[in-house]
Amino acid sequence: MKKKGKIKRYKKEYSDAEIDSYVQEFRRGVKEEHPDENEEVFPNDAVQLREYILTLEENMKDKPTDHLREELRVYKAHQTGIYKGFCVAYEQLMTEADRVKREHPADEEPEIVHPKEENAYKHDPNYEFKPLTYEEIDKYEAISYGPFLGIPWEEFNKMIKKYCRKRKRKGKWKTNEWGTQTFYFQNK
Repeated sequence: MKKKGKIKRYKKEYSDAEIDSYVQEFRRGVKEEHPDENEEVFPNDAVQLREYILTLEENMKDKPTDHLREELRVYKAHQTGIYKGFCVAYEQLMTEADRVKREHPADEEPEIVHPKEENAYKHDPNYEFKPLTYEEIDKYEAISYGPFLGIPWEEFNKMIKKYCRKRKRKGKWKTNEWGTQTFYFQNK
């Protein structure tokens, strides 16, 4: 019959952290002495990766071998994986951005750098700005502001904001190809 009693415990010679550091050091040493010949080392730079694939394709034209064919397949698969991963990440980021915009609608007013007064266009003092009707603005995909209109930026911006609220249109201020601040409408 077995005797019930205390289990004898031995004192640890090394702490868990010490053991872990020894194991990691051993693994590094083994990896340096005996590198894994099956481990692929892909270039981190997309340009280098593409150049290597082009080099492999050229070599395949000259001297096709099974080894070259397999290496080309692996590197093309790696490149495709990078591309697909980027696309998935971008799509998720855009979905999250759309969700945040829906949850936190803000009256966006972009920061716009205006030319200094001495560099501004000189407008005709006889020109009178005639406010556009909403029906006229409805026809536009974009509308530009310039000092030549003869009205201050703030007044023009208020007019556009008021129109957008009334007509439930959205858009963004951007600079057009001539450097003029332009409001691009997103929907009709």
